[in-house]
Amino acid sequence: MIFRPDGTLFVTLGERQGFASEAQLLTSQLGKVVRINKDGSIPADNPYAANADPLTRAVWSYGHRNPQAAALHPATGELW
Repeated sequence: MIFRPDGTLFVTLGERQGFASEAQLLTSQLGKVVRINKDGSIPADNPYAANADPLTRAVWSYGHRNPQAAALHPATGELW
């Protein structure tokens, strides 16, 4: 997990080994990076924020299988 300067939180979620196909599905939280606000709400500028499914709205990126860490680029603030 890592907080951005804007106060949003990135959380990396693995697919728990054995559920690799789940990483490719937006309907699952396995194998994803999600981004939420401190209060648990979904930032309006998330890539899937307009989706009807509340779990999908939190997805920042998917298909990662087992992300082990997260960091922010010191100059640009991009998620690594």
